[in-house]
Amino acid sequence: RKSEDGVVNRNGKDLITFCKSFNLKILNGRFGSDKGVGMYTCHTPRGESVVDYALVSDCLIPQVKNFLVDPLDTTLSDVHSAIHVSLSNCSSTPLRTEQLGTEQPEATNSNNLQGDSRPTYRDKWKPDIGDTFSHSFNEDNVDHLLDTLVNMNNNEITQENIDSVTNEMVDIFIEAAQSTGLCKENKNTKPYKKRPYSRRHPQQDWFDEECESKRKAYMETKNAGYGKKSKQARKAHREILKHVEKEYKNFIAKTQNNFRINIAKVLKEAKSKDPKCFWKILKSKNSQSKKDGNISLQSFMQHFQELNNLTSEQSDSEFKKEDLSQGNNEELNRDFNVDEIEKLIKKLKTGKSCGIDNIINEYLKKCPTSMKNAIVSLFNLVLKSGIVPSDWCIGIIIPLFKNKGDINDVNNYRGITLLSVLGKLFTSAINQRLTKFLEGISALGEDQAGFREGYSTLNHIFVLHCIIDFYLQKKKRLYCAFIDYSKAFDLINRSTLWIKLLGIGVKGKIINVIYNLYDSAKSCVRKCNNLSDFFHCNVGVRQGENLSPLLFAIYLNDFESFVAQEYEGLTFLSSEASRLLGDDVFEMYLRLYILLYADDTIVLAESPNQLQAALNSVQRYCEKNSLKLNLTKTKVIVFSRGKIRNIPKFWYGEEQVEVVDDYIYLGVKINYNGSFTKAIEKQIDQARKAMFSLITKARRLQLPVDLQIELFDKTVVPILLYGCEVWGCSNISEIEVFYRKFLKIVLKVGKSTPNCMVYGETGKFPLQLTIFTRIVNFWVKISEDKNKKIATKFYKIMFNLQKAGHFDFKWLNQVKTILVTTGYSNLWEMQDQYNTKYRIAKNIPTAIKESIVSVCHDKIQTGSRCNSYKIFKQNLNFEYYLTNLSTRHRITMSKFRCGHNRLPVNDFRFFRTEDLSLKNCKLCDRKE
Repeated sequence: RKSEDGVVNRNGKDLITFCKSFNLKILNGRFGSDKGVGMYTCHTPRGESVVDYALVSDCLIPQVKNFLVDPLDTTLSDVHSAIHVSLSNCSSTPLRTEQLGTEQPEATNSNNLQGDSRPTYRDKWKPDIGDTFSHSFNEDNVDHLLDTLVNMNNNEITQENIDSVTNEMVDIFIEAAQSTGLCKENKNTKPYKKRPYSRRHPQQDWFDEECESKRKAYMETKNAGYGKKSKQARKAHREILKHVEKEYKNFIAKTQNNFRINIAKVLKEAKSKDPKCFWKILKSKNSQSKKDGNISLQSFMQHFQELNNLTSEQSDSEFKKEDLSQGNNEELNRDFNVDEIEKLIKKLKTGKSCGIDNIINEYLKKCPTSMKNAIVSLFNLVLKSGIVPSDWCIGIIIPLFKNKGDINDVNNYRGITLLSVLGKLFTSAINQRLTKFLEGISALGEDQAGFREGYSTLNHIFVLHCIIDFYLQKKKRLYCAFIDYSKAFDLINRSTLWIKLLGIGVKGKIINVIYNLYDSAKSCVRKCNNLSDFFHCNVGVRQGENLSPLLFAIYLNDFESFVAQEYEGLTFLSSEASRLLGDDVFEMYLRLYILLYADDTIVLAESPNQLQAALNSVQRYCEKNSLKLNLTKTKVIVFSRGKIRNIPKFWYGEEQVEVVDDYIYLGVKINYNGSFTKAIEKQIDQARKAMFSLITKARRLQLPVDLQIELFDKTVVPILLYGCEVWGCSNISEIEVFYRKFLKIVLKVGKSTPNCMVYGETGKFPLQLTIFTRIVNFWVKISEDKNKKIATKFYKIMFNLQKAGHFDFKWLNQVKTILVTTGYSNLWEMQDQYNTKYRIAKNIPTAIKESIVSVCHDKIQTGSRCNSYKIFKQNLNFEYYLTNLSTRHRITMSKFRCGHNRLPVNDFRFFRTEDLSLKNCKLCDRKE
């Protein structure tokens, strides 16, 4: 966007912040006749500026035809130019067949499999009748199923019989659910007929049928006056209308107040007794209508069919299915037991959608022990034979709009795949067993931290921060390529995957069943309760499948060793640490080439030539393993203490890779100089959007103050403080300003209200408490980790370098400062001798809190604006008038207590040149 006005002031920054918060775009200098110009809109004797703007949301941008700024016309305005916005006629879009209420043509293709014709069910779980559901199973049917599974001989183990017993198991679940009213058959599969919009149906949550009736009576009375011709009749009608109008308004006000009281009561009860209901109410009351473009089921099916059948080059080593039957591993291929499956069932999350078999997780969690025995027997039968039930191989794809781009373009939709719950439980058991096996033999490299128990994104963010800080302090440059793959999970070559699994020792029944699961994989698309025909999925790992993350990690497990053939890695880090500390063992700790978190990849190098060699190696690896890079998102950062003049060029094949100053890695913005200033700004921008969404929700539901603050802590603070365990050593003053801004909005007090009053009224503490606590907890975790993760190794090196005086790590200084100020300096000085850090660290938040309370009390006692506040504020706790008083009285009380009023005691504070002791109070005429 261009602008002739090059001046930036606070109002302009506030406007940009406002646009970011609500996803708005400025048209000035960006569209139409004003594109690339940004003409002045305000003309005064003091100069010209741009102060008149047109703002549009993202969804309206495709509709913008023109934007222009007129020359100044003094007949319209003395100083402002008129601006014109032209939009295309949105109403010309043809109605969808669903809107017309007509049947959509079925999605058929002669190359596809026939669609599923079984009935679908609508599940609605009720926790209060879970025990009733457990006792509603037909024990005779369960015993018959169990006998069939146990007594099935090898000759009877066929695909048909496996499907038969699986369907029998599903029928038992469905029968029990139907008998208790937990699921009903969907008999109407016609597309949804959209209800026509009516202005007579206000969208407020409190507006019920009785309000509608009162409104209708009021409107009838009002309309009756249009036919009155005589003056007396009109006057009489106005008197009647005045009475009806007053009655209607009073009724509406009463209904609103009752709604506010009721919703607050319901939410408070649900918060402790039924958290799921609590969040469901909040989300449902603020839910937006689902966006659905003019796209047919056939078009969606063709789109996702193309994605699931992308061409993938075969690997150099040809895979043979016969290789799967060679070898065996007792640890991987032993039978499942009931305890093993019961533990997995307890971990299942509730409230999830079902797959093609209509079974939900709640059914498994509440089914009787006899049914769990049948599930275990089925799992062992599938593992033994390698024959996977057909339903477990089917995925139902639900297209969801990405909220960006054209709503009628299938490329702007992402597919959410629903799989069989029984099938996912089976693969969860396979995944658990496979993960334990790979961790036991250390098959996965420490450079891969994605989807592994005990690992998190913070590990790699911390490691990268350590490396950057080390190189910059040693006045060296660090060259990093941030790799972004295009559809990485979808392009995996399965033949190559099977070869890699066999290569690390995964053999026998377990790899055979995984192979058969993927070999029979097929999907369909669901829209408006209609299913398309099935189509095969030939490449990639399945979305939503428990095994997919681990399989992808195995697929990329040889990436580091492949790249290491081209260059030596971070040799300066290794040699410098060895030289300064005099211990060669650190070389194997610090020789790094890449960092992996799932498909988020960083390639590290010490010179432009090394990084280019590494990129060439990445290209060959991708070609060999059927992967593609997204070069629009793949970037290079040259980390240095200052801006470099001659920026080197890097190439991936024949295309140049862009060199940038910052990059968002694992959700944290990394800057070229190692500063976290931009990272904090990014977190604040994201949290601001969530805050405005919360405020909108709170005002719509008229939520009480305490609930608003609690929701902020649970929904906004996690966004705001993501990654603070690492960047918390930087200046966090802007974080505190943002937090206090929300508290002041809730209290309805001014921006200049003293901070101690804001914290005192709400009973909250600065976010410094949370940030420092999380930093200490993360420090304890990485310093005490017995598995010697890469983050722990880097911490040990950085600590020893700093202890020897060869390094000054700001993050370590922050940890030390926290421990010293809270009275635990001995924990820092002799941390190698302490094995009870976890227990001691629990006391640190209390010490920090006591320090904050002491400072806040001092400010209340000595603050110039707290002369009256210190009289009635003794303890830093939540003031219950915030919830007990009505909104109007609460705001008045908050402003009175916080000095946000025009009482003389507050006005006199601004008389700096006069003796306040000589001033008389305007209300009582006393000098006090």
